[in-house]
Amino acid sequence: MRFVSIEGLEEGMILGRDIYDDQNRIILTRGQVLNSGYIVGLMNQGFTGAYIEDAYSAGIEVHSAISPRVRLEAIDAFKREDLDRCKEIAVEMVGEIIERGIANIDLKDLKSYSNHTYSHSVNVAITCCLMGIARGFNDTDLYDLCVAALLHDLGKLHIPDDIINKPGKLTKDEYEIVKTHPVISYNLVKDNPAIAMESKTAILFHHENVDGSGYPKGVGKVEMTHFTNILHVADVFDALTASRPYKEPYSPFEACEYLMGGCGIMFDKATVELLTRAVPLYPKGTEVLLSNGMRGLIFDNTGVHNLRPIIRLTNGSIIDLAQRQNLSIAIKAATDDLIEEAEALRSEEKALVYIVDDMATNIAMLEEILEKKYDVVSFSGGEEIVEKLPSIAKPDVILMDIDMPGMHGIEAAEIISKKIDENIPILFVSALCNVETVMEVKRLNAAGYVLRPYNNMYILGEIDRIINNYGEY
Repeated sequence: MRFVSIEGLEEGMILGRDIYDDQNRIILTRGQVLNSGYIVGLMNQGFTGAYIEDAYSAGIEVHSAISPRVRLEAIDAFKREDLDRCKEIAVEMVGEIIERGIANIDLKDLKSYSNHTYSHSVNVAITCCLMGIARGFNDTDLYDLCVAALLHDLGKLHIPDDIINKPGKLTKDEYEIVKTHPVISYNLVKDNPAIAMESKTAILFHHENVDGSGYPKGVGKVEMTHFTNILHVADVFDALTASRPYKEPYSPFEACEYLMGGCGIMFDKATVELLTRAVPLYPKGTEVLLSNGMRGLIFDNTGVHNLRPIIRLTNGSIIDLAQRQNLSIAIKAATDDLIEEAEALRSEEKALVYIVDDMATNIAMLEEILEKKYDVVSFSGGEEIVEKLPSIAKPDVILMDIDMPGMHGIEAAEIISKKIDENIPILFVSALCNVETVMEVKRLNAAGYVLRPYNNMYILGEIDRIINNYGEY
């Protein structure tokens, strides 16, 4: 079987998997021949696509990570804030995931739920479980980690729906309200003796960063447990790969690139590496475009093949990207991602990004990264941006180098914040990684801090996060 996006479904295609609604009722069965009515119905109900069977994908089997029943019951227990039932569900989830095996698991959410908080918590629990299995956790630790993941966003149920489900950019005050949810979640579980202390700690600290720049406490790497690191990485991974009203989804591989770019700043490096081993980055049955122009389906993706999968080409032949003779071939993108990206770039109004850097080579590199998605204006130093900013358009974000001659980035940012406009978000870029610099950035309440050398996807992700103010990463 292979996955086909909702836009790519055609009459005459044969379903490869049962399709369920939000009440766990089968609405279309495996083997059903699609017609226009079925396709329109799936589209109207918010499905992102379906698995189909054809000769091209024959022999490729993909299974949901957990059964529809367990997923629905997990969501129901979360909605009711039934902590005891969530603990029971965690045991069932771990058992089903172990039984199915990582290689054949599909992490796609085919359905767009009306409130993504519920499905997000279940998805994060699945990812955490996969990572815990790969790390060698015993059954008790797996259950406790899964419970922490199911309950980590419980506090969001106590934040107004018009903020949690807002399709547009959050205001600064709204974002501050959202940032209270880890503490609310912790307070809801802290007195329950059936929930392990390590689970409670992970719930409280799941938005903390290893450099101490997260929330709610600003703790750093030393105070972050294995549970906390895993939950933090899994939470961001699912947020990146999910489709939301304010953003297009990253592919699993693109999300891992983002996470790797944030190692040592936001994320623990060993934990991100664990994710790349434990989670299928290219799920079986996904159609991909290769750098040599060929198209094919992911045929196998375990072990070394999680990063360099085995591909079945359209002509039926098999190519192993991990073999030496094929190392020059890369996966350019999933074909659906290419279509979605092109449509997004055609339709979106570009945001305005200002780059401030004294090095022409740095400016040129950043312009190349950003200009396809944003309108970009560059400035040669702190003095120039401070002089010109009052009389030119207000940017959506300033990408500011710190270590510049004359007026350095910290000084320029202080002037902009105090004398020009305190609401302009500033993302610092620097090769400096020391406590003093990090503390200065935190003192200014900057929008972010990126350490050179950085990953291109990470820069794009950070700017996208800031512009759209979905800053929960």
